Amino acid sequence: ILKKKAYRILIARNGQEGLAIANTEPLDLIILDCEMPVLNGIEMCKQIKAGPKTADIPVLVITGVKTPSNVIECFEADVENYLEKPISAKVLLAEVDHLLSTE
Repeated sequence: ILKKKAYRILIARNGQEGLAIANTEPLDLIILDCEMPVLNGIEMCKQIKAGPKTADIPVLVITGVKTPSNVIECFEADVENYLEKPISAKVLLAEVDHLLSTE
């Protein structure tokens, strides 16, 4: 969906790889899932927001975990927004465009 709009996409297989990419690549936005191997999305987000190089990168969580406590955990980790799966392409693109325009 995002490649069709010509966004440059970097993909990590797990939260630890994602954190390494965030610390070495210039990023405008991070999209992650709460349920990731090695380092879950909430922990990854906490580390991103605590890092001097990464604290200002907006984080969008897209997840299938639909519990109120998960939503609260995400916002306590300072995510910019939380979207539940399944998600339409239009909603995803609108949110990405919004987050990139408010940097």
